[in-house]
Amino acid sequence: MNNVSLQDRLAGLHRDIDALAGAAARERELRLRGLQLAARSLRQAESAAQWVQVLADAAAPLASVVCFFRVEGGSLRCDAGRGIDVLPGVIALDSAPAFRQAVETRETVVALFTPSQLGVLGDAGSRRRVHLFPLSGRTRVLGVMLALADDEPDSYAMEVLLSIAAASLELREPAGAGLVTMAPAPALPPAPAKTTPTAAAFARATVANWVLEHGAAIAAGRAAGDVYRAMRLPIDGALADYERAYPAQPGCLHEEILRVLAVGRPELLGAGYPFGSGGEQ
Repeated sequence: MNNVSLQDRLAGLHRDIDALAGAAARERELRLRGLQLAARSLRQAESAAQWVQVLADAAAPLASVVCFFRVEGGSLRCDAGRGIDVLPGVIALDSAPAFRQAVETRETVVALFTPSQLGVLGDAGSRRRVHLFPLSGRTRVLGVMLALADDEPDSYAMEVLLSIAAASLELREPAGAGLVTMAPAPALPPAPAKTTPTAAAFARATVANWVLEHGAAIAAGRAAGDVYRAMRLPIDGALADYERAYPAQPGCLHEEILRVLAVGRPELLGAGYPFGSGGEQ
């Protein structure tokens, strides 16, 4: 009887695990479809205002509250919000250390949702954490996406979305769409550019497209600790193209592969990956 009971319990556990795995797979599929739709809609946006609303709609499922701030000189202006009213006026970067850090470092910043960190935003004494995701253009940060969640926002998906958004701006700029001009040149000194804009755009667009087209393979490779093996053909092809096109440039394609595909963890790329953690062959 004990053996039968144990077998029943194990079978029940297996069913629960299978159900959870199925639910996770469906959620990933829905998230991927959302990113694919966002990529198309961002490319097709006819104005800066429409582009911003598309971006906010795409970010909304990733957190309880999202708010996109456009960088204007030394200040920020809220252009679109979901789960929160659009905030009037501007926020001075000098009065908002967390925003300023995101703009200057071009890295995601996690801070407390308090006025001391966010200027006029937040609640005094709040212990909630807010994530600030920068939208990096060719040479500077064009905007910051604020995300607030009851648990944690989907940081990986948000960073992929903003990479897609940045690529869409860079692809539209030569055609005169003018979306990049929605953020005038900031008074803050721009972060030193490590690569030419063309090389950076190639890297971001290439990796963003991989995420859309090969999301399942990337996730499997990351879980197995060998992203390179799962993505060898597209990675080898892109690295060869990059080397031919930008022989004198730093390895920003490698940096984007490491940041996005391996979530900043070199060991997840696998032993066969042709670049070391520093981007050197």
